[in-house]
Amino acid sequence: MPGGQEPLNEDLIVRDLLFVFQGINGQYIHFSHLDDGFIVTPNAVVSPAAKKLINELSELGWLFRKVNDWLSRNFELQAHCTQVTQSLCFAIQAELTEYYRLLAILESQRSKYGPEEAANYLNLKKLYLWV
Repeated sequence: MPGGQEPLNEDLIVRDLLFVFQGINGQYIHFSHLDDGFIVTPNAVVSPAAKKLINELSELGWLFRKVNDWLSRNFELQAHCTQVTQSLCFAIQAELTEYYRLLAILESQRSKYGPEEAANYLNLKKLYLWV
C-alpha cells in the first residue's frame, strides 16, 4: 500500500456507506460537487476491489440526495403543486420511510457485536448484497 499505510478497516467503510446512503458525508467518503457524486478521500487507502464496491454503493447516496432535493423543493411549493404532484410526494415519502427502516436494520447488523466482530458480521460484500 502507498506510504506503508494500512487499508481501511471494512467496518469503517460500511459505517461511512450507511451515512452516504442518507446523503451524509462519512469520515472517508465525501460528496464532491465537482464530480457530482460521493468519492473516497484521497488519503484513504482502499483496495481496488473495495473501491469498486464503494463507488457502486455510493450511487445510492447520490440517488437519495436527488430524490430528497426534489421532495424538498416540491414540499415548499406544495400550495402551487397539482394533486398528482402532491400524491407523488407522499408516495415517495412513504417509500423513504421504508428505506430508513432498511438502513436501521443494516446499522443494527453492523453494530450487533463489538467493533472486532462487526466487520465480520456485515462486511462490504454482504452490504452490497443487501442493497
